[in-house]
Amino acid sequence: MSVLELRRVLGWTQAKLARETLLSERSIRRIEKGLVRPHPGTHWKLMKLANRCSPQVLEDSVRVYTVSVESMERHLGKASNWSHMTRQQRHIFQRWRAYYRRILAEQSAGRCLIMYRNKYKQEKSG
Repeated sequence: MSVLELRRVLGWTQAKLARETLLSERSIRRIEKGLVRPHPGTHWKLMKLANRCSPQVLEDSVRVYTVSVESMERHLGKASNWSHMTRQQRHIFQRWRAYYRRILAEQSAGRCLIMYRNKYKQEKSG
């Protein structure tokens, strides 16, 4: 569902949607016109807002994926040690790459949301 469709279903103006999502009206206009794609966090806010205000707005086909940023970067980037991988390791690598490409394509089409998580390492103090 696009931001414009969401706003029309809720019956809100761009100003009200901007206030509710803590975005500027300019950002809402640019997203609706397709000049920019919303940041995943912004997209998530919009979907949460839609679910809270009108639960029937969200389609059943919208899936939520939680992915590791590090893993996604590693699998979508250049495979630097490809020659050192076994056949099985290459196969697993290619499957993960295909998975990440598929969910990115689904997100672009508006059929899913991607929640990113980072692995922050705790530094030992002392």
